[in-house]
Amino acid sequence: MGSPLGGFYMSALQRQQQHQFELDQRIGVVLQLRLEQNGHCLLEQSQSLFIGEAVEYSSGTTSISCTSQLLNSGLFQIECLVDVNNSSSIVNYCQTFALAPNETTQSNLADSPDYCLTLMATQA
Repeated sequence: MGSPLGGFYMSALQRQQQHQFELDQRIGVVLQLRLEQNGHCLLEQSQSLFIGEAVEYSSGTTSISCTSQLLNSGLFQIECLVDVNNSSSIVNYCQTFALAPNETTQSNLADSPDYCLTLMATQA
């Protein structure tokens, strides 16, 4: 006859193995980001994240929040919320990108020629 504590031990071991399996399945990405206003760099940073997580970039008067997910096609979908607080105005944009790994994607924010956002995702 087994010990009643053996069931608790086995359950905890299975939870630990399941948690490790889920961690191993996560996709790590280094997201490089550059925001320019009329050719002048406002923000240029890179950060590591796991697909499904959000990351925040900030520098002085500029902040960008990015959320990520993996599409069925294998592309990374990145949604960026951009806030720029100039001395004359506050600008808010939302832009969605579909990124192929190791390829640079560039877009004008909300079709404005003033702001250009460049992203590149490399698998970590």
